[in-house]
Amino acid sequence: MPGRVHFDPVLAEPPAVQLDVHYDASSGGHALIFTLFDRQGRALTLPQRRPLRVDPQRYAAQLYASLSTLAEAAAPTNAAAFEAEVRALGWRLWAELLPAAIKAAYAAHRSAWAGRTLLVVSDEPWIPWELVLPYDDPAGAWRDEAPWAVSLSLQRWLGGDATTAAIPGPPVRLALASLACIAPHRRDLRFAATERRHLQTLAARLSLRDLSPADARLATVLALLREGGYDWLHFAAHGELDEDATAAAIALEDGNLLPDLLYGPEIRPQIARTRPGVMLNICHGARSLWSLTHLGGWAQWFLSAGAGLFVAPLWTVTDHHAAAFAQTFYDRLTAPPVDPATPRATVAEAVSAARQATQGDGDPTWLAYSIYAHPHARLAPVTI
Repeated sequence: MPGRVHFDPVLAEPPAVQLDVHYDASSGGHALIFTLFDRQGRALTLPQRRPLRVDPQRYAAQLYASLSTLAEAAAPTNAAAFEAEVRALGWRLWAELLPAAIKAAYAAHRSAWAGRTLLVVSDEPWIPWELVLPYDDPAGAWRDEAPWAVSLSLQRWLGGDATTAAIPGPPVRLALASLACIAPHRRDLRFAATERRHLQTLAARLSLRDLSPADARLATVLALLREGGYDWLHFAAHGELDEDATAAAIALEDGNLLPDLLYGPEIRPQIARTRPGVMLNICHGARSLWSLTHLGGWAQWFLSAGAGLFVAPLWTVTDHHAAAFAQTFYDRLTAPPVDPATPRATVAEAVSAARQATQGDGDPTWLAYSIYAHPHARLAPVTI
């Protein structure tokens, strides 16, 4: 089962609700086991088992292919079609996946939870929980107007398993004293250069150490990761997902970067030392599949190594919307508060602002991002 994530209320407000989702294949079939917790960590339901009648990996592949097709055909004329498809998908996820006891507990608390935060702690690699759209099934007496990504600013974290049981909980303070932006120089990635310039400007404004490499060749990036000293990593590149891979390949200037190249005693200790924030602004960057012994993918690799935040899209995203999402996220997260006595924005607030900035015109990029973080995490104080 996913390990319970415990929060110190003195350091940060816990999420309003936590949903633990465990993938179970011990009986030879596929099943998800759900448990719902309130902000005090009290179980609102007993563990609820939901058998799956189809191969979840095939189901997810078809689902993300459909969403990627929408993204690739994004245009203002597609806005209504996109909204209808996402709404139908969200209703279907709610109706087919969530057990009756979870639905009943949600219905009883939805008014109190509205506009708050939800943390999904999961060890399954398939379901876009961000898109779940609750409604009263079957009476139809109520319906949520927006999916969980919006209505509850859904964030994620990974539950441990037999191989990755040591995944630490999400920190409530994120360091930002030094950053590195990896953005290949490619003509078909016009807005990657925009992201790089934005982060350079941000580093200058906040007096950060800019460790961004001069090029994005594979050897250069591996050397950067081995050297360490960074507490934020940002990748702006193409992501290429192969059916046989456990993660999307990051297309660099002379080859592909995959998690398999990062194991060993050199890079993982650097991640554990600083618990960096990581944004992979690449198509399919948050997708995960099973490796030989455990859940694979970029989220699993970085979080099991010790990263404190991981942000990436689940499906194809368009270049300019992806850049706008990243820029708004960083601007909101680093903006000084109007009142010096108040704290900076939380991760949940920064993500909400980024989604709002990229919503509209039929492009699903604004809903594509999965965010693995404490919802109420903030940047540690920095000198401006």
